[in-house]
Amino acid sequence: MKLESIKIKNIRSIKNLELTFPESTILFGGDVGSGKSSVLKAVEFGLFGTLGDLPGDSLLRRGQKTGFVELTFNIDGEAYMIHRKLSRSVQEGLERVYQPEGWIMKNDVKTEYTTTELRLLILDLLKYSISRYKAHNKKCIDIYRYTVYTPQEEIKEILLANPKERFSILKDVLEIEKYEHTLKNLEKISKSLNKDIRNLQIKIDSIGNPEDEIPLKEDEIKSQKALIAEKDKKIVAGQKELDREKKAQESIQESYNEYSKKALELNSNHMLIQNNNNTIKENQSKIIILKAKILEKQKELNLTPEIKLKTEKNEEEIEHEIAELKKKDKKLTKKNTELKKDVSEIQELLKNNKCPRCKQTIHEKERFDGELLEKNASLEKLNKELQEVGMRVNESESLKKKIQEYEKTTEKINRLKELIEEKKSRMGDLLKPISKLKMDNQQAEKQISNTLKSYKIKSLEEYKAHEGEIKKNLENQKIVVDNLQFELITFEKNKSSLETELKALKKEQKKLIDLIESSKVLKEKAKYITSIAEWISNSLLTMIRDIERTNLTSTAEYFDQYFREWFNALVEEENIEIRIDPENFQPIVYIDGYESPFRDMSGGEKSALSLAYRLALNKVILTKHPDVKTRDLLILDEPTDGFSEAQVSKMQDILDNLNMKQMIIISHERTLDSFVADIYEFKKLNHSTKVLQLSKFKP
Repeated sequence: MKLESIKIKNIRSIKNLELTFPESTILFGGDVGSGKSSVLKAVEFGLFGTLGDLPGDSLLRRGQKTGFVELTFNIDGEAYMIHRKLSRSVQEGLERVYQPEGWIMKNDVKTEYTTTELRLLILDLLKYSISRYKAHNKKCIDIYRYTVYTPQEEIKEILLANPKERFSILKDVLEIEKYEHTLKNLEKISKSLNKDIRNLQIKIDSIGNPEDEIPLKEDEIKSQKALIAEKDKKIVAGQKELDREKKAQESIQESYNEYSKKALELNSNHMLIQNNNNTIKENQSKIIILKAKILEKQKELNLTPEIKLKTEKNEEEIEHEIAELKKKDKKLTKKNTELKKDVSEIQELLKNNKCPRCKQTIHEKERFDGELLEKNASLEKLNKELQEVGMRVNESESLKKKIQEYEKTTEKINRLKELIEEKKSRMGDLLKPISKLKMDNQQAEKQISNTLKSYKIKSLEEYKAHEGEIKKNLENQKIVVDNLQFELITFEKNKSSLETELKALKKEQKKLIDLIESSKVLKEKAKYITSIAEWISNSLLTMIRDIERTNLTSTAEYFDQYFREWFNALVEEENIEIRIDPENFQPIVYIDGYESPFRDMSGGEKSALSLAYRLALNKVILTKHPDVKTRDLLILDEPTDGFSEAQVSKMQDILDNLNMKQMIIISHERTLDSFVADIYEFKKLNHSTKVLQLSKFKP
């Protein structure tokens, strides 16, 4: 993996910062607390999110609600950009910092993920073990922590820790712990197998000796089969007797059915005669009543007078004529009133000789006299016309009454005639079936007589009594058949009960056989598991311990080789020797041939030992994990702290020997400026980190 660039906002002491990472050896210079480590923590957060020793509340800048890291990097020629955020919120009065969803971009395609999904994706891209780091409570991603970036205080923590704590920190990433896990799992398996063996033995003991019960069970089955065979004989004999009695019942049933059929015919003919006689009597009574009603209506018809009309007009035409005359009368009356008013006005004018409106004297009296004569003549003519219209209205109304009376009388006559005809028709309908009903009676009486003669019976009552005797015989035969059937069913139930008991006995027999087989299988399984348990205890555990010891020894030797090499390259004091304790990877220091504690070393010697331990750890871990994609990236935190000028001068050879494509060195000293290609100067102004790229050299 190669880092390309980073954008940081509100992370620790950084408000806003954008940096590019050349593919070279880079120096982050600046005073202690200027923000150099903040960039590296931002890189780690950008890759993996918040972790146990990288919590969100220590990353998000104080007083800020949000912050983010946007990291661009390259893996095997593929460019990636990952974006992670932090947010601050208050819930139930408590402030907390949480990590919302983020995203990753590849080939200009951006995809959003949850924080955990992003971590798993990055672990997969870097070829780190997903299963190892899947848990949310991980303190750190230890492969990254011990091969790429180990903070200076954490190396000191490893070096100063007691042997047990140190070995606990390193054994997982050095793949030594897996042997302990294997041994513990084998011990658990061994205990589980022994428990299985005990449980199997309990089951075997609980089964007992079922083979001793088999002969007794076979005798019970044989006895049960004999009882079933005896019941079968009784069932066969009972079935034959039942068949005979059923045939006798069927014969009686046929006789009864035939007799009943004839009885139905006799009853039907007898009922037919009775019904026909009743119908004849009813029809005759109805005919007498109808004749009386016809005479009554005929008499009423004869008493109704006929009315003759001399007009061809109908009532509607007369009504229309009256309406027109009344309209004309109204019009003439109105005109008459107007003429009378005009005559009265002229008479008043002539009487007073003055105009009633203007009060002037009249000078044309002759004209008004002429008008008066003319108006009176018109009034006389109009009165005659009114009299004539009135007479015509009276005549039309009188004619209307005559028409109404005529229509009413005509309607009554027609209704009486229709009633007479309807009753005559009903009489005919009643008379028609009487003769047929009498003929049907004769035929029915003949059929009754013939049926009685065929059975040599004289009356219907005697026939019915004989039918009752046949029915009684049939019922008695049914009782016989029902009793036989009940007896046969009882035999069948007894047999079924015996067969059920036989099945139970056979089931018990099979259960005994199955128990014998189960006991055999359990014994074989117990034997097999015992052999496995013995193999684990006697062979496999010893073999795993031997492999663990061999691997631990080889890893320690490899670690010791690099540890000595790096330390000796930095410290040429002949009186100081170092080695690694293969039991717990503790660095052992000898000064003048005597073991000396780490705290007694000089500052430069401590830094040299820390750097050598750090580089040896990097080399061994990468050997254990050859496929990881971060093997060409190394970050060194204050590697020359306390170095002498001679030791610093040797750093050039060490950096060259490391052969890293991209290396970032953190230092508050400027002694390494000449060994690096790019320098970034970190300063803190007003509690905010600022970065200046000072120079860039191409070696």
